[in-house]
Amino acid sequence: MTARGKIARLSVAALTLLALLLGTIVGQDDHFPFGPLRMFSIKNELDGRVRSLEIEGVTESGEVLLVSFEEFGLRRADVEGQLGKLEEAPEDVVEALRRAAERFTPGGPTFVRLRLFERIFVLDNGTPVDQQIETLAVWRSP
Repeated sequence: MTARGKIARLSVAALTLLALLLGTIVGQDDHFPFGPLRMFSIKNELDGRVRSLEIEGVTESGEVLLVSFEEFGLRRADVEGQLGKLEEAPEDVVEALRRAAERFTPGGPTFVRLRLFERIFVLDNGTPVDQQIETLAVWRSP
């Protein structure tokens, strides 16, 4: 290997290590892989609350279904990232989910009502001792 090649490789390695060091000190989730993913870099409390975002749908026949985010062509994280928009227009967010479900699963159930909610697990020493439901938004068919 030439001296120039060695210098190039050492420079790239040094810059990579520097980016990792800076990411570790000041990085956020958006800087991954050079910043830490918060979910792996913090310790969770054993007492407290754990929230789980869920969607419930009511079909035309009145059947109540717990709907997976995959049926909307989304991941749970995609929806959780949009929760800030719920303050402005909660029904619009759930209506957009309904339209996504129709596009992604044609021939699937037709919903007359969708409810976006969080299931809150209350923990005591890491063990669920209670469960609460907090409705975030509801959409009803006109």
